[in-house]
Amino acid sequence: MPSTKRHVRLSQVARAIVVLSAGSLAGCATASPAAERETLPSEPGAADDATSDAPRGADVGHAEAERVGHAEAPRQAPSLRTWLSAETEGLEPTKLMILGTTHLAQDFDEQTFDPALLDAVVAAVSDFEPSVVGVEARPPAQIWALRERDDRESWSTILELFDPATVELADRAEEVVGLDWGEARLRQRELLGRAEADDLSPEKRRRLVLLSLRAYDLPTATLQWRYLEEGERVAGDITESLAADMDSRLTSPNEIVQIGVRVAYEHGLQRVHALDDQMSLALQTEEEHAQIEAILEESSIREEITERYEALQAPKDERASEEQDLLPVYRLFNSDRFMRADAGLQWAAFFDERMDETLGRTRIARREVRDLTIASNVRAMTARHPGERALVVYGASHKSFLESYLRDMIDLEIVQFEDYAPAPE
Repeated sequence: MPSTKRHVRLSQVARAIVVLSAGSLAGCATASPAAERETLPSEPGAADDATSDAPRGADVGHAEAERVGHAEAPRQAPSLRTWLSAETEGLEPTKLMILGTTHLAQDFDEQTFDPALLDAVVAAVSDFEPSVVGVEARPPAQIWALRERDDRESWSTILELFDPATVELADRAEEVVGLDWGEARLRQRELLGRAEADDLSPEKRRRLVLLSLRAYDLPTATLQWRYLEEGERVAGDITESLAADMDSRLTSPNEIVQIGVRVAYEHGLQRVHALDDQMSLALQTEEEHAQIEAILEESSIREEITERYEALQAPKDERASEEQDLLPVYRLFNSDRFMRADAGLQWAAFFDERMDETLGRTRIARREVRDLTIASNVRAMTARHPGERALVVYGASHKSFLESYLRDMIDLEIVQFEDYAPAPE
């Protein structure tokens, strides 16, 4: 590790988070330290106010019912989880940890980043012992579909914004394996099945790396590359150039690699699931984007949010810089305090009186569409692992949305990062 102390520039996260109309927001969150954790309104025991799970005006409605001689409480929202509690009693629930994360590339460059900054975070998450890991990357089938479509310019824009490395490496791998996407995906799955049943030879694992790259599955390709010893990497169809590019990914400031891939590697897993969705972003018209940007710039909304985010993060930012350890940052990003602040600063802005009402409500709805799709992908990932433990590494601003949608799944229990990384006394 270089002796020169690097400043952990997490104030940049604040500036990235407030690019509100870009569709992919930079924050990411998970659980909180016990000292900071508050009871969310949606949790049992939360305050009975306008933000609770009870229907708005429920107390008034109940009083009115008694006034006219009806003692029944207002009808609560149906819950399949509650209705089936007797049937699922005694079953070990599938446990899910959603780890909110910053996007490391916005805070570090390739030359100054040291993966050791995340050692304590990785150790805490590893103690959770996940048997399946998912990350904020586009699923292979979605990338393939986006490349196949040419009816809208926004499809290619999504790829240029979020997946340039995945597409470039896929094209290079195609030149070697000579397979279309569907065939490469099929053969990748066959080899992954073998890898899960038995250890692969270096030759087979190099082949699996190439197939994963061709199939647009960069997270899994990176994991498989890590399993290869340095002397096993440059051989056969793997050129020195490709090997150098894959080696650089292992030390890059990228939370997918530095948390998702590292944890999967430590637990002997063979793949890392891509869970993201960006199709809703393509639904935003250029006119809507321009109008929202104009409002954010002409009003003081963006400036106000930036200042308040920096104030929220400053103490943890300073401590992380002093200790050369990102654990305090991840405790913050996974705390209820941060999630509440994120909602109040980032998303409340779209209901600000200075924002056009229709534009703001439409923007929020499209974000909900995206996170509902991600939540569906998370549930699909866990479906094949009932009673096991799943880790999802995602941008902090998604955490509150995802936990809200997944909390009532019939056979799913959400656990918090703070349970495995408690704050020091």
